[in-house]
Amino acid sequence: MYQFAFVADLGVLSYFVLFALLAVSGLGISFGEELMLLLIGYLSYQGVLLLPLAVVVAYLGVLAADSLGFHFGRRLLRSFPRLLRWRPSLMRKSSGIRQRLKDARYVFVSRFIPSARMVVPIAAGFYGISWRKFFRCNVFAAALFAPALVALGLYAGPQISRIMAFFAAFSEVMFLALAIFAVFIVVRVVRSRAADAQ
Repeated sequence: MYQFAFVADLGVLSYFVLFALLAVSGLGISFGEELMLLLIGYLSYQGVLLLPLAVVVAYLGVLAADSLGFHFGRRLLRSFPRLLRWRPSLMRKSSGIRQRLKDARYVFVSRFIPSARMVVPIAAGFYGISWRKFFRCNVFAAALFAPALVALGLYAGPQISRIMAFFAAFSEVMFLALAIFAVFIVVRVVRSRAADAQ
Protein backbone atom coordinates (compact mmCIF):
# COMPACT_ATOMS: atom_id res chain seq x y z
CA MET A 1 0.00 0.00 0.00
CA TYR A 2 1.26 3.47 -0.88
CA GLN A 3 2.01 5.78 2.02
CA PHE A 4 1.60 9.54 1.60
CA ALA A 5 2.21 10.89 5.10
CA PHE A 6 4.41 13.62 3.63
CA VAL A 7 1.36 15.00 1.77
CA ALA A 8 -0.44 15.46 5.09
CA ASP A 9 2.58 17.40 6.35
CA LEU A 10 2.07 19.94 3.57
CA GLY A 11 -1.35 20.85 4.92
CA VAL A 12 -3.33 23.24 2.72
CA LEU A 13 -0.35 23.54 0.39
CA SER A 14 -0.97 19.96 -0.74
CA TYR A 15 -4.15 21.03 -2.55
CA PHE A 16 -2.22 23.67 -4.51
CA VAL A 17 0.51 21.17 -5.39
CA LEU A 18 -2.04 18.62 -6.64
CA PHE A 19 -3.83 21.32 -8.64
CA ALA A 20 -0.55 22.37 -10.27
CA LEU A 21 0.38 18.78 -11.14
CA LEU A 22 -3.04 18.25 -12.70
CA ALA A 23 -2.84 21.50 -14.65
CA VAL A 24 0.52 20.74 -16.29
CA SER A 25 -0.64 17.23 -17.18
CA GLY A 26 -2.49 18.87 -20.08
CA LEU A 27 0.92 19.41 -21.69
CA GLY A 28 2.11 15.87 -21.04
CA ILE A 29 4.07 16.90 -17.97
CA SER A 30 3.75 15.24 -14.52
CA PHE A 31 2.31 11.76 -13.95
CA GLY A 32 -0.78 11.87 -16.13
CA GLU A 33 -4.29 13.02 -15.41
CA GLU A 34 -5.84 9.65 -14.62
CA LEU A 35 -3.11 8.75 -12.15
CA MET A 36 -3.38 12.12 -10.40
CA LEU A 37 -7.17 11.86 -10.02
CA LEU A 38 -6.91 8.33 -8.65
CA LEU A 39 -4.26 9.55 -6.24
CA ILE A 40 -6.54 12.35 -5.03
CA GLY A 41 -9.29 9.80 -4.39
CA TYR A 42 -6.89 7.49 -2.61
CA LEU A 43 -5.55 10.30 -0.42
CA SER A 44 -9.15 11.10 0.50
CA TYR A 45 -9.66 7.43 1.37
CA GLN A 46 -6.64 7.59 3.67
CA GLY A 47 -7.96 10.76 5.31
CA VAL A 48 -5.06 12.85 4.05
CA LEU A 49 -7.36 15.10 2.02
CA LEU A 50 -10.84 16.38 2.71
CA LEU A 51 -13.07 14.78 0.09
CA PRO A 52 -15.26 17.81 -0.85
CA LEU A 53 -12.24 20.05 -1.28
CA ALA A 54 -10.35 17.30 -3.10
CA VAL A 55 -13.16 16.94 -5.67
CA VAL A 56 -13.16 20.70 -6.29
CA VAL A 57 -9.37 20.71 -6.76
CA ALA A 58 -9.64 17.73 -9.13
CA TYR A 59 -12.34 19.41 -11.22
CA LEU A 60 -10.53 22.75 -11.46
CA GLY A 61 -7.24 20.99 -12.20
CA VAL A 62 -8.78 19.09 -15.12
CA LEU A 63 -10.26 22.31 -16.51
CA ALA A 64 -6.89 24.03 -16.14
CA ALA A 65 -5.10 21.14 -17.89
CA ASP A 66 -7.39 21.25 -20.91
CA SER A 67 -7.24 25.04 -21.02
CA LEU A 68 -3.43 24.95 -21.04
CA GLY A 69 -3.52 22.35 -23.80
CA PHE A 70 -5.95 24.47 -25.83
CA HIS A 71 -3.86 27.63 -25.53
CA PHE A 72 -0.69 25.67 -26.29
CA GLY A 73 -2.33 24.54 -29.52
CA ARG A 74 -3.50 28.06 -30.27
CA ARG A 75 0.03 29.33 -29.73
CA LEU A 76 1.35 26.77 -32.23
CA LEU A 77 -1.19 27.95 -34.81
CA ARG A 78 -0.19 31.59 -34.41
CA SER A 79 3.55 30.84 -34.39
CA PHE A 80 3.63 28.41 -37.32
CA PRO A 81 0.74 29.21 -39.69
CA ARG A 82 2.40 27.17 -42.47
CA LEU A 83 2.13 23.92 -40.55
CA LEU A 84 -1.11 23.09 -42.34
CA ARG A 85 0.30 23.75 -45.82
CA TRP A 86 2.74 20.85 -46.07
CA ARG A 87 0.92 18.97 -48.81
CA PRO A 88 -2.65 18.68 -50.22
CA SER A 89 -3.37 15.32 -48.55
CA LEU A 90 -2.53 16.76 -45.13
CA MET A 91 -4.72 19.76 -45.84
CA ARG A 92 -7.68 17.45 -46.58
CA LYS A 93 -7.08 15.51 -43.36
CA SER A 94 -6.74 18.75 -41.41
CA SER A 95 -10.03 19.98 -42.80
CA GLY A 96 -11.75 16.79 -41.64
CA ILE A 97 -10.29 17.06 -38.15
CA ARG A 98 -11.35 20.70 -37.94
CA GLN A 99 -14.91 19.83 -38.89
CA ARG A 100 -15.12 17.10 -36.23
CA LEU A 101 -13.77 19.44 -33.56
CA LYS A 102 -16.47 21.98 -34.40
CA ASP A 103 -19.02 19.39 -33.23
CA ALA A 104 -19.54 19.97 -29.50
CA ARG A 105 -20.36 16.29 -29.00
CA TYR A 106 -16.93 15.28 -30.31
CA VAL A 107 -15.17 17.55 -27.81
CA PHE A 108 -17.40 16.29 -24.99
CA VAL A 109 -16.94 12.59 -25.75
CA SER A 110 -13.17 12.93 -26.25
CA ARG A 111 -12.82 13.69 -22.53
CA PHE A 112 -13.73 10.04 -21.85
CA ILE A 113 -11.49 8.48 -24.52
CA PRO A 114 -7.95 7.87 -23.22
CA SER A 115 -6.26 8.22 -26.61
CA ALA A 116 -8.03 11.51 -27.38
CA ARG A 117 -8.21 13.13 -23.95
CA MET A 118 -4.88 14.94 -24.11
CA VAL A 119 -4.71 15.46 -27.87
CA VAL A 120 -8.14 17.05 -28.52
CA PRO A 121 -7.62 20.24 -26.43
CA ILE A 122 -4.31 20.90 -28.21
CA ALA A 123 -5.85 20.12 -31.61
CA ALA A 124 -8.88 22.33 -30.87
CA GLY A 125 -6.61 25.27 -30.17
CA PHE A 126 -4.37 24.46 -33.10
CA TYR A 127 -7.24 24.38 -35.61
CA GLY A 128 -8.76 27.61 -34.36
CA ILE A 129 -11.88 26.25 -32.65
CA SER A 130 -13.72 28.87 -30.58
CA TRP A 131 -12.38 29.01 -27.02
CA ARG A 132 -15.83 29.74 -25.61
CA LYS A 133 -17.37 26.72 -27.35
CA PHE A 134 -14.53 24.43 -26.29
CA PHE A 135 -14.63 25.58 -22.69
CA ARG A 136 -18.41 25.24 -22.47
CA CYS A 137 -18.22 21.60 -23.60
CA ASN A 138 -15.30 20.89 -21.33
CA VAL A 139 -17.00 22.29 -18.23
CA PHE A 140 -19.69 19.62 -18.42
CA ALA A 141 -17.37 16.79 -19.46
CA ALA A 142 -14.90 17.51 -16.65
CA ALA A 143 -17.78 17.69 -14.15
CA LEU A 144 -18.46 14.02 -14.90
CA PHE A 145 -14.93 12.79 -15.52
CA ALA A 146 -13.00 14.23 -12.56
CA PRO A 147 -15.38 13.20 -9.74
CA ALA A 148 -15.77 9.74 -11.30
CA LEU A 149 -12.04 9.00 -11.18
CA VAL A 150 -11.71 10.51 -7.71
CA ALA A 151 -14.55 8.23 -6.58
CA LEU A 152 -12.78 5.27 -8.16
CA GLY A 153 -9.63 6.08 -6.21
CA LEU A 154 -11.67 6.57 -3.05
CA TYR A 155 -13.54 3.27 -3.18
CA ALA A 156 -10.73 1.16 -4.62
CA GLY A 157 -8.97 1.37 -1.25
CA PRO A 158 -6.46 -1.46 -0.82
CA GLN A 159 -6.60 -2.35 -4.52
CA ILE A 160 -5.35 1.08 -5.56
CA SER A 161 -1.82 -0.19 -6.18
CA ARG A 162 -2.92 -2.28 -9.18
CA ILE A 163 -5.03 0.50 -10.65
CA MET A 164 -2.29 3.09 -10.25
CA ALA A 165 0.25 0.78 -11.90
CA PHE A 166 -2.08 0.32 -14.90
CA PHE A 167 -2.65 4.03 -15.44
CA ALA A 168 1.03 4.80 -14.84
CA ALA A 169 1.94 2.48 -17.72
CA PHE A 170 -0.75 4.02 -19.94
CA SER A 171 0.42 7.55 -19.10
CA GLU A 172 3.92 6.64 -20.25
CA VAL A 173 2.53 5.52 -23.61
CA MET A 174 0.61 8.79 -23.99
CA PHE A 175 3.68 10.83 -23.07
CA LEU A 176 5.74 8.95 -25.66
CA ALA A 177 3.08 9.60 -28.31
CA LEU A 178 3.05 13.32 -27.47
CA ALA A 179 6.86 13.44 -27.62
CA ILE A 180 6.85 11.81 -31.07
CA PHE A 181 4.21 14.30 -32.25
CA ALA A 182 6.32 17.22 -30.95
CA VAL A 183 9.43 15.94 -32.76
CA PHE A 184 7.37 15.51 -35.94
CA ILE A 185 6.18 19.14 -35.73
CA VAL A 186 9.69 20.48 -35.11
CA VAL A 187 11.16 18.52 -38.05
CA ARG A 188 8.43 19.81 -40.37
CA VAL A 189 9.00 23.41 -39.27
CA VAL A 190 12.77 23.14 -39.72
CA ARG A 191 12.37 21.61 -43.19
CA SER A 192 9.83 24.26 -44.16
CA ARG A 193 12.14 27.08 -43.10
CA ALA A 194 15.10 25.46 -44.83
CA ALA A 195 13.08 25.19 -48.06
CA ASP A 196 12.05 28.87 -47.81
CA ALA A 197 15.66 29.91 -47.28
CA GLN A 198 16.81 28.25 -50.52
